[in-house]
Amino acid sequence: MSKWAELDDDVLVEIARRITWSEDFIAFRCVCSSWQSAAVKENFRFQSIQTPWLMLPPRSCTIPDDGFCDFIPLSKGQIFRTMLPEIRSDRRHFWSKGWLITINHEGIRLFNPFTRSEITFTSFRNFDLSDYFYKCFLSSNPMMTSYYTIMIIYDSFGKLAYAKPGDKTWTRIVGISYADVTYYKGKYYAIDANYIITAIDVTSDNPSMIQVTQIQQLSTFRWDYERLYILESAGALVVVVRKLENIDSQFRVFDIDVSNGTWTEVKDLGNKALFLGQYSSLSVEISHVSHCKANCLYFIQDRAERTWYSYMRRVDEEMKTFKYVKIYNMQEGSIEKYYEWNASNLDNSLMWMEQSFQID
Repeated sequence: MSKWAELDDDVLVEIARRITWSEDFIAFRCVCSSWQSAAVKENFRFQSIQTPWLMLPPRSCTIPDDGFCDFIPLSKGQIFRTMLPEIRSDRRHFWSKGWLITINHEGIRLFNPFTRSEITFTSFRNFDLSDYFYKCFLSSNPMMTSYYTIMIIYDSFGKLAYAKPGDKTWTRIVGISYADVTYYKGKYYAIDANYIITAIDVTSDNPSMIQVTQIQQLSTFRWDYERLYILESAGALVVVVRKLENIDSQFRVFDIDVSNGTWTEVKDLGNKALFLGQYSSLSVEISHVSHCKANCLYFIQDRAERTWYSYMRRVDEEMKTFKYVKIYNMQEGSIEKYYEWNASNLDNSLMWMEQSFQID
């Protein structure tokens, strides 16, 4: 049939229901109006198995700023190039809840690459823009609710601040040396360099802070030699400790019970995989159709790792020019290389993009 737009509705629906990956479903919707009408969310049956995309450093770090950006959907392992002028060399950028967050002197902007929705956030009136912005994290997907907040880790001392839509200034959180932050069951949870996990309630004008627990078993570790991650995984709050040793990493994973302030070390993730990065981390259930491995940690080599290797004089020529994604197998305790990127610019890092796949 030469006129693909004239396929019967029942046939189009059946095709749509057999599509496994979101990037293919989106392409299917873009063919024409009749195909789009068949590609509604009720016909996309595989939303729960979507794996993250790996965003490569902006092309502008090696070629003129042409507005294109490269991603690798882990479902396929092939580079996907798209026009994304919102990522420019004059902006820091992060991902949270499937939204691109960009920062420059004008303030913060949120952008959804799938829907092209854009939100202009508050400016940094009470910030020194020379501060280093380490992470941005949304409490909720702005497409799902009008009430959400954004939390940032900034400054070389690891400080926290947050804002809501309409706020003219940022509200600073007491404390320093925060290593990571996530949102879990209505509150932010942050972990600091002393392995103290703090619950932060920002629902009122005056944020409240409660210490949940401290992972005492880690007290012999040195902060300079490790990376801490905190994230939600299958309804639980999880902390991952990545200890840098020699030229590889060692990992420990803990489940945190926020109701009674206890923690339990985890030796097996079951059918889940954790994707860990300096700027974003997430947990994914791995199914038989996924190209990813269950019970594994996918981690990105970040600036702190290379800085530490440089300090310890353990950087060879390859580590100076390449950035890596590696896989740590929880069962075997082994590490294998998953992807490498030839880019020596430390300020342009690989990062995970969580899919926010909302279909009208």
